[in-house]
Amino acid sequence: MKHPARWIGLLLLLFAAWAATAPAQTVFTIEDPPVDCEVVDAEPFDGIGDNGPYYTFNDALLGTLGECRSMAEFDISPFSVPPGEVISSATLEVVITEIELYGLGVNGETPESLVVDGYVGNGVEELADFQAGDGNELDAVLTPDPWIGQVLTFDVTLFVTELVAVQETYVGLTVRAGSFGGVWVTEGNGYPKLIIETQPDPTGVAQGDPSAMLFLGQNAPNPFSTGTRIDYVVPSDGAGAIDLAIYDASGQLVRTLHSARQSPGIHSAFWNGTDRSGSAAPSGVYFCRLRCGGTSETRRIVLIR
Repeated sequence: MKHPARWIGLLLLLFAAWAATAPAQTVFTIEDPPVDCEVVDAEPFDGIGDNGPYYTFNDALLGTLGECRSMAEFDISPFSVPPGEVISSATLEVVITEIELYGLGVNGETPESLVVDGYVGNGVEELADFQAGDGNELDAVLTPDPWIGQVLTFDVTLFVTELVAVQETYVGLTVRAGSFGGVWVTEGNGYPKLIIETQPDPTGVAQGDPSAMLFLGQNAPNPFSTGTRIDYVVPSDGAGAIDLAIYDASGQLVRTLHSARQSPGIHSAFWNGTDRSGSAAPSGVYFCRLRCGGTSETRRIVLIR
């Protein structure tokens, strides 16, 4: 077989496409875990974390004088992937319970985004959790206009899958403000919540030619700040030009990444976060659309400056 690595990559891409559309067969949920805490970094404000842990899960705050992070450790030891299935998604859900926060240099302002970092927990609330999770960004959700009762969902699939594979006991997740401002994401009433979904392993189901379908992979990294890679598959029976473009949330064209005929197989494009004029696009949600003939695929992209 020629180019085996490309075929392996193709199969992985098609696995992701199948996983995104197939219904979950098993749903495992952990709500309001007993191991949660808050850590404050303020004396001095140096990214290390000095105050805490406080035995509550509430603040996600970034000010001029420090920050607070809400830490939660989910016991995944009762979970195991059913035979013949794979993890299709893992999400962290938190609920906003207050938006008028003050202290640490924040005067009632709200952040533009919340970010979740991951770390390997040990079932104990401790300051080391702050440093263990620092910088290991898994996902971000934009919060320009948050409201009380708003549920935020973070994608932590890859991180959870890796910890399940090595049989770790605790998934540690820390929620923090991604920019200046703060909100409360208090525990209780089922939150914070980790949801793991599984589905039948598509590698044991799909028997056809994987190159027969148009597929647009999720960009990586996502969210991104300086550049992101986008993988896609041109089908063997594709007709006409391939059009790969970035649009803003209002549907306006921001940048065309490719518009020409391409040979069937796996291709990659790179978006550096600029518009058609070469200027830096603002932070926000964008959409990447791949079109070939009468078929199209779309993926959500988050740009954070």
